[in-house]
Amino acid sequence: MADSDKEHHVNEAEEESLSNSSDDQQKAEMLMNTKKGDMGGSHMMDEDNEEDDDKEDMENDREPTPTGGKADKTKNKIQDADRQRLKVEEYSKKIREIHKHWIETEKPWEDPDFPPFNASIFKDQAKLQEMVKEFKNWKWQRPHEINKDAKFTLGNKGDCDMKVGHSSDGLFIGALSMVSTHPVVDNLFIDVDNMEKGYVSFQFHKNGEWRYIIVDTLLPYYPETKTLLFSHCYEQNEFWVSLVEKAYAKLNGCYEYIQGISICETLVDLTGGVADKINLETPESKNNLESGAIFNNMSSYLNQNFILGSVKRVYGKTIRNAEAGEHGILENYYHGIMETAEFPKDDFRLVKIRNFWGPDSNWNGQFSNNADEWDKYKHIT
Repeated sequence: MADSDKEHHVNEAEEESLSNSSDDQQKAEMLMNTKKGDMGGSHMMDEDNEEDDDKEDMENDREPTPTGGKADKTKNKIQDADRQRLKVEEYSKKIREIHKHWIETEKPWEDPDFPPFNASIFKDQAKLQEMVKEFKNWKWQRPHEINKDAKFTLGNKGDCDMKVGHSSDGLFIGALSMVSTHPVVDNLFIDVDNMEKGYVSFQFHKNGEWRYIIVDTLLPYYPETKTLLFSHCYEQNEFWVSLVEKAYAKLNGCYEYIQGISICETLVDLTGGVADKINLETPESKNNLESGAIFNNMSSYLNQNFILGSVKRVYGKTIRNAEAGEHGILENYYHGIMETAEFPKDDFRLVKIRNFWGPDSNWNGQFSNNADEWDKYKHIT
């Protein structure tokens, strides 16, 4: 496994010492996300029930009806196809209107449904006033107004380091960071090549269906510190993270309404899959850590193309006052789990994690960048 500035190898024994802290307010979680088709699916359990069996026998004696049969299934498929066709037609019509606006005015498009007004930031007036008080001169600006060399992305999105904005709680960007390391992230992007015309478009899986979201490129910006108020890329001329977050805010009503959405719900919205999490501080999890069951499960999930992540949870703290701790892992920040490897002869296991949060919070324990273990165990690559 290649060493890099952004990916770290955590000796499982050290990982356990992080998780099994004596501090009752601290816990570690492992998150799993699966995309239907690519990454597995959900499971159903059946229970034996004699009464249900009797009812089924009675139903079998009746004349068959079309309800739930092939006719209904065909009808449902046609209805689904019609809904999809209407969504595409509506989307295409909107895009034509935006392009017409560009041709006629030579001005970038401004979204009338999610305008650059305060209500797109906070519905709660108290929270809005609190933000205005802290950031008096913030404004809406487009990427090319913020940085003359603005790009949607600078390359592989999985290589993008990220920053939690002044007004973000870190949950949305935590989910997006984990998804960014997986090919499924590209499913989000519908049209990202027309920033000069003032728009980009994405899709999210909300309430059981994929929904197209078009947004303009105006972003909440604070000139005094030259930073965006919400989530953004570490590189100042890369804007895909901020624009995806804006589209997600529009989908949910405003930026305020995406604060506090659970990490699992956000993962589902970003992938169309199923998400779950495991508390590593329970007695059962501690036993499974000791026995190697959790390590084996992680290896199996990764082989099945799951998205895995982890967080060192410390209650009573937010991302605003999070600390890197003894081993350099930021509290309450999500990290991706990229790879596992076991070395029985050397009697240890390694987990490769992805730090999305810049060079100031790298793992500094065993098998960290430039650690002595790489020289001692040269057969590990």
